Order: sequence, then C-alpha cells, then structure tokens
Amino acid sequence: EGEGEGEGEDCTIPAIVATEVIIPSTCPPIASDGVEIIDGGRLELNAGVTVRFSDGAVLQIEGGGELDVLGTADDVVTLERAAGVAASWQGILARFTGTDVSTVHLENAVVRHGGCEGSEALGCLTIISSLTAPNAISVVDTTFASCSVFGVLASSPNQDFEAFTGVTITDSPIAMGLHADVIGSIPSGVVLDSD
Repeated sequence: EGEGEGEGEDCTIPAIVATEVIIPSTCPPIASDGVEIIDGGRLELNAGVTVRFSDGAVLQIEGGGELDVLGTADDVVTLERAAGVAASWQGILARFTGTDVSTVHLENAVVRHGGCEGSEALGCLTIISSLTAPNAISVVDTTFASCSVFGVLASSPNQDFEAFTGVTITDSPIAMGLHADVIGSIPSGVVLDSD
C-alpha cells in the first residue's frame, strides 16, 4: 500500500486496486511496496504525482485493469525507486492473459530504476501477453531511464501499441526488447537515446 499526505485529499494507493482510484496532482510523493490493478480496477495518476517503490515492488496490471498516467509537459508523473534504495523496483508489468484485456496509458511520465536482471528479466515497462491484445498500450512523451536491463520489453506476439511517440530511453543497457509482431506498431522515426 502506498501513502502520502495531501491537503484533505486521499493520496493512498491500495495494494490491490479493484475499483477506481484517482490520485490528484496535489499529493506529495507516495511510498509503495507494490500495487496490483485487477478485476476492472483503474488507477489514475495525475500531473505532478510521484510514486516511489520499495526494492522488488512491482506495478502490475492484469484482469482487465487499467493504468492511466496523465502527466503534462510542465508537470510529469514520476514512477521511481524509493530514496536511499540501491536496488530497483520491478517496474510496470502489464499481463494480458485470459479474456480480459488490461490497458496502460503513459503520457508525460518518467519511469526510472525499474526492471530486474536474470533469466526472468523485466524492463521499466514489460508487456506479457498470451492473447491477442492489439492497441492496449499507449506511450506518449515518456522517458524510461536507468532501467536495470530493458527500457521497454514486449517479447510476446499479438501485442500492438496504440501509440508510441515522443519516447526517450536513456542510461539503460537495452533500450527495447520487442517480438517481431510488435515492431510494426512502433512508428518509424522514433528516436531512442539509450546508452
């Protein structure tokens, strides 16, 4: 569960989001041990919100859940590891299994320090799909930085991006790991700045 103390507003992200949770722009940084968005639940993070994840935490979307990260050019949403934590959190994990298609919309966001190494490597954003889920992911004007391995990992077939524009991937060993079926949904001319 993540908590922050806003002025009279609910700045709490429950560990399991099964309804609609809207985090307003006025919330201070929120600490989280991990969040699972399931069963049609929706998490909306508005401009200026910062969520800091503990070591090993994950932001997982499955079972028809929806993540809407709605930053602005002047006031981005930041998802990062907790201050003082040397290791990384596991990043955003979108699982498309069963019959319920989950959605992820990132706009004007900074996602950093996410993912994990090893045989089950994850990226700052990882998409795992066992069903055809076209256009369920939208990434616009978003930066992935200092990711453990991948900035974006979409190694399963049958997954197209609805949008993938204005994306920067920096200071990550591998910018993108994409299945051949996914590559066609990335517009030509996307510039990736990966070290």
